[in-house]
Amino acid sequence: MPQNLTGTNTTDPGLTPTAVCPADGDPANVATVNGPFQTLLNAIGYLRKNAVIGSITRALLPAVGQQVSGSSGAYAIQTTINDVPNLSVTLVTTGRPVVLTLQQDGGAGLASLSATSGVQPFLYLLRDGTIIAKHTAQPSGGSVTFPLPSMHCVDAPSAASHTYKIQAYASGSGAVLSNCSLVAFEL
Repeated sequence: MPQNLTGTNTTDPGLTPTAVCPADGDPANVATVNGPFQTLLNAIGYLRKNAVIGSITRALLPAVGQQVSGSSGAYAIQTTINDVPNLSVTLVTTGRPVVLTLQQDGGAGLASLSATSGVQPFLYLLRDGTIIAKHTAQPSGGSVTFPLPSMHCVDAPSAASHTYKIQAYASGSGAVLSNCSLVAFEL
């Protein structure tokens, strides 16, 4: 059963706003409206279209950031920790989680981490100079090649500009990181 709502408009005392609302209280089912109720119902309609009670739809969120680095080429991993050339990105974040991964660089070669027998390679993922993830491959009995992307990380940075990069180290000579790019994007 509809209810008639009336009130006094304080900005225009000559106008008495009225609205006929359904018994279920759903403003989308209002039959007639005039006065300041129209503004309120327009706002409610917008919220109903773009948000769910208790959550926000993707349309109301800012655009996510995404960055893809250049190619590592065929990088011979050293026996001291070094930055891997070109595997660095800067991402301006809004405070949401950031996914980081190594992927194939788009060229013809296989994206991989390989090592000869007895050599253990290590990859470090850094945010603003601080290690946030470590990955390693342990060849047993012979050489090994790991296809990428086998390195993933979800980071929870503050809202700011952050630089992510990959560093590498190997326990001996014979480890190579090939044909990959670092990808960073917000969820």
